[in-house]
Amino acid sequence: MIKLLRLATIFAFTASANMGYAQVQGIGNGEGWLLGVGVVGNYSGYDQADYPVVTPFPYVAYEWENAQLGFDGFNYEFLSTGTLSLTGLLEPRYTFADPDDSPLFEGVERDTALELGIKATYDLDAFYLEAQFLQDVSETHDGCETSVAAGIETEIGSLRVTAELGALFKSEDLNSYLYGVQNDEESPTLPAFSPDQSLQPYIGINATLQTGKTSAIVFFGRFERFSSDVQASPLIGKGGEGSLGLAYIKQF
Repeated sequence: MIKLLRLATIFAFTASANMGYAQVQGIGNGEGWLLGVGVVGNYSGYDQADYPVVTPFPYVAYEWENAQLGFDGFNYEFLSTGTLSLTGLLEPRYTFADPDDSPLFEGVERDTALELGIKATYDLDAFYLEAQFLQDVSETHDGCETSVAAGIETEIGSLRVTAELGALFKSEDLNSYLYGVQNDEESPTLPAFSPDQSLQPYIGINATLQTGKTSAIVFFGRFERFSSDVQASPLIGKGGEGSLGLAYIKQF
C-alpha cells in the first residue's frame, strides 16, 4: 500500500449545494472513524457556470485495516504483497459540478451512477504505478473508465507530498453522460451532441502535514484536460476542469 496519505476529491451535485468529499487512507492506526472539515474550490469546465465555486464540506468515513467506507464509496484491498496491491472499488459518480448557475442546463438532468471496479498499485516507496477500471453497474450510463498513472512521493519531516501524472480513457457512453446532449434535451440554444470516446490527461498533487498520530492537514489539487471532441460539446466552455482543496482529518 502506498505509504503517503492519498486523497481523491469527488464533487457531489445536489439540489442545494456543490459538496466536495475526500477519501483519506493512512491516518491513525487500524480501525476507526475518520472525521474532518475542509474547503474545496471547483473550476468547472461547463459553459456559463460560475467559477471558481468555493464550498466548505464535511468528511465522514469509517476505516478498517484494509477497507474504507465513506461518502465517496467503498474500497477493499484484497491483495497486498508489499509492492503490489489490488483493491476492489464501489463508487458513486456525480456529474454537473455547478449546473444551477448555467442556463444551459435547463432541462438537462443526470442521475447519480454507481460504478464497480478494481485498482492495481505497484509501489516502490518513492515511485508508484497505478491502473484503475470502473464500470457502471446501475444502468445509469452503461459506460466505463480506465485510468493509468505514475507518481512520485517525498517526505520532509512531517510533510509528505505526492505528485501524479496520468490519463483517463472514457468510453462513448460515459462521455455522453458527462458531456452529451440527448435528443430530448436539445433546444434552440442547445443542439444535440454525442461525443466519442476520449483520452484525457490529468495532473494531481497531494500534500499531507501530520499534526499528530491520528490527525493531519491535507492539501489536494487536480487538473484534467479535455479532449478536442469533449471541448466541442455545447455544454463545455473551457479546455479542462480542476479543483483545489484543504482539509483537516482526524481518526477517532
